[in-house]
Amino acid sequence: MVREPGGFARRHAAQVGRACIRAALALLLPAVAQPQAARPSALAARGYTALPAPRQVELQANDISFGADWRVEAGPGVAPGDIALVALQEEMVNRFQMQLQPGGGAGVLRLTIQPGSVAVGDSRDRDQAALAEQAYRIDLAPGVVRITANAGTGLFYGVETLAQLLQRGNGRDLKLPAGRIVDWPDLQFRAILWDDSYRLEQPFYLMNAMRQAAAFKINAFLLRLDGHFLYKSAPAAAEPNALSPADLQQLTDFGLRYHIQLIPCFSAPGDAAFLLKHPEYAALRAFPRSNHQLAALIPGSLALLNGMFADLLEANRGVKYFYLATGDPDWIGQAASAADNEAARAKELGSAGKLLAEFLGKAAAVPNGQGRTVLFGGATPLTPDDVPALPGGLVSAETHGPALDAALQARGIRETIHVSLLGAGRLFPSYFALPESGRVHSAPAQAPRVEEGMHEIASSAAGRLGGLMGAVVAASGGAGMHPETFWLGYAGIASAAWNPNANSSEALDAFLRVSYGDRTVNIPRVFELMSRQAQFYAESWDDAAPPARAAAPGDAPVTADTPRPVSDQTLPLPPPPSGPDLSRASTWTRDNTRRVLLASEQLAENTELLGLLDRNLPLASIGYSQYNLSVFQSIGEICRQNLDLLRDLGKIDGLLDSAAENARDGNAQDAVTALDQALQAAVATRASRNAVLNAAENAWDRVWFPRVPMANGRRFLQQPDEARNAPADRTGDLSYLIYRELSLPFQAWFDQVQTVRNEYAQAHGIAARRLPFDWSNPSVR
Repeated sequence: MVREPGGFARRHAAQVGRACIRAALALLLPAVAQPQAARPSALAARGYTALPAPRQVELQANDISFGADWRVEAGPGVAPGDIALVALQEEMVNRFQMQLQPGGGAGVLRLTIQPGSVAVGDSRDRDQAALAEQAYRIDLAPGVVRITANAGTGLFYGVETLAQLLQRGNGRDLKLPAGRIVDWPDLQFRAILWDDSYRLEQPFYLMNAMRQAAAFKINAFLLRLDGHFLYKSAPAAAEPNALSPADLQQLTDFGLRYHIQLIPCFSAPGDAAFLLKHPEYAALRAFPRSNHQLAALIPGSLALLNGMFADLLEANRGVKYFYLATGDPDWIGQAASAADNEAARAKELGSAGKLLAEFLGKAAAVPNGQGRTVLFGGATPLTPDDVPALPGGLVSAETHGPALDAALQARGIRETIHVSLLGAGRLFPSYFALPESGRVHSAPAQAPRVEEGMHEIASSAAGRLGGLMGAVVAASGGAGMHPETFWLGYAGIASAAWNPNANSSEALDAFLRVSYGDRTVNIPRVFELMSRQAQFYAESWDDAAPPARAAAPGDAPVTADTPRPVSDQTLPLPPPPSGPDLSRASTWTRDNTRRVLLASEQLAENTELLGLLDRNLPLASIGYSQYNLSVFQSIGEICRQNLDLLRDLGKIDGLLDSAAENARDGNAQDAVTALDQALQAAVATRASRNAVLNAAENAWDRVWFPRVPMANGRRFLQQPDEARNAPADRTGDLSYLIYRELSLPFQAWFDQVQTVRNEYAQAHGIAARRLPFDWSNPSVR
């Protein structure tokens, strides 16, 4: 899927080869302090990559020629139609437009399942049986390649590794290294959190996402649907394009086929605005004027949750886990109403943490009763002394520090490492850092997010306690980013849960080659520019608390009853003229010199970025990567429009100064012309803003269900979570992408300038004029 190139000027980057890509990554993303970071792995030294990096690699000096004239043999334990066979043909077609023939005679690729044939080496996860199920061995020799595994999961992973190793050789032939690979995971559970609380993709796209995740040996897909499911027991919570039970089961079955579990993620008692915003459930609020926190003690709360959990589980058959994301329940134990006197109950139990433990025990009853292991996320305010009150059969989806980790594992509660990949991103994750010299506002230096996340997993102290079983790489939906921006973080960071000793720069190299093919041009530079552009987009505005956003309850340590202003972003507008002489005392240009100068510098990088995206769209050899780049293009154009806005505000300030000077010198016509040009610049800014929003809608809504006020007989209730400041929660459509511009007082500014212009013009015998201008309308072109 390819969108037509935009109209901006493009500057084409030079063609670079594989060695140049690795060199660029080495310069741009220095590896974390790992023992083997100083030298390339055996695969990388030979120009081969795979993600996650295999654990044991022994290579010979020669390469193997591989092509369509090879045949595939299903050996012992491999049934016709096994997903490993299916995946092999999928990868050959998607990556190389090649299909292996049943009767090929040039060589044989033999797939075998033989329990106990592949031994598992060192690992932090002590469940050797679970790891062995995912282990495999690949023997590579001229004319014969064998993939052997203990179970079907390992065979599938072996096929995916083989497909990633394949490279183009001479002509149409492909090549592989000769040798042996023995591979197994460090941690059995490798999950990504896919947050659809503020959006919903169409089922075909969610299937594509799971297939893509499985290729990188991610085996759990935590799906936070919130109001995007048709709950039989809570019909009022279902939003217009909610998934039906049949939809969810179809997605679940698809994931299981590719050895990936689609795990429902449900938020309670915190982050429950998707429920509590509805009048039907308002009585279940812990605090009447906050829709964030579910009352823990009102009987109706647990009854509602039990029904909704049962609905989800019925449409999610075949999965082992259920994820109860408690939403950082900082306020549990604070409510003191007659119906929900949590403060009294917490005092009776001995702590707010014990009240949370009690709530978790009751909330986990339905999933536990159906054989599900419940992961829970967000342990505040649990302390080590509270841990014995927790029920058995739980897994903590986060690690918490030495004391609490030790107490949880002593209780028999295993843990996963929780890593957020967003950093300070707004449109794109912070994979590369914007240097201090390129920032309008000073801020602490950010480490590249993938490198930092991989190190976080690899060095987790919880792993030394013996109860670590996995990692969760999370991307919050509240920022409103497109999930296509997450894949480098998802795959790169999660790879450390398979091989904690992997080199981070090699992981990034592998991701880029696997995801975009070997014909693309300077993709590392694309990611660097996307990161820098998005960070400048976010930090080029000022933080403020405008009256457009009401005060709301805040997060801990502020109590739920304490209002606080919600922070938004704003820009200073050039002061309008006033009086009969168009006078103005403006320091705008002086005060914003750095902002405008940096915007001009960023324009050059934006032109380079958009040129690279135009060039790579037709070169990407894998279908989904073309759509990925079209999404990147829409984001690049949003960043471009912001840069144009900053420069245009500087031009407007200059035009208003020119109008005042001409009025002072008696040049009335020139003064009016300058004012008209300033007004036209504002009109053009609105048109540009709306155009990039329309382009984003065209790209994003190709895979998302449009955010609409009503569909399928159901309405969308627009009521943001009163304790959060989530950009995606501010509007019922994609206009949250330009929310901060819509919030600027540009309409009042325009009206004032136009009024002063007409008064001055009429006083000097020049015709009045009235330009139409509706700043708040995102659909006007």
